[in-house]
Amino acid sequence: MGYFHIMEKRHFFRLSCEEKDVGAQEISAQIDLCIKCGINLIHIDSHHHFHNEWCILGILLAVAWDKGLRYIRLARHLDPHSTYFKNFYRRFLNFRLIFN
Repeated sequence: MGYFHIMEKRHFFRLSCEEKDVGAQEISAQIDLCIKCGINLIHIDSHHHFHNEWCILGILLAVAWDKGLRYIRLARHLDPHSTYFKNFYRRFLNFRLIFN
C-alpha cells in the first residue's frame, strides 16, 4: 500500500487511465487494510477531504460500490468565507454523492 502524493492547491478534474487504475488500487488496498484490521466500515471519509476532488470521487464511488460501502461523507459547504464557485462546486459534488 502506498500513499497519494499531491501538490498543494492542485485540483484533479482529469486523470489518465493509468492514474485512475493506480488510484483505484490504492483506495481498494486502504479499504481492505481497514477491514483486515477489524475496523467495521460504515462510511468513507478522507484525509483533508481528498475525496472531494472530482476525479478522485469518481474512482472512490466505483471502489466503494464494489466493496459494498454505500455511504461517503458529503462535502462541507456552509463556510460563509468560501467563494460562490466553491460553494456551488460543493453543492454539485454533494448532488453527485447523493444520487450515486
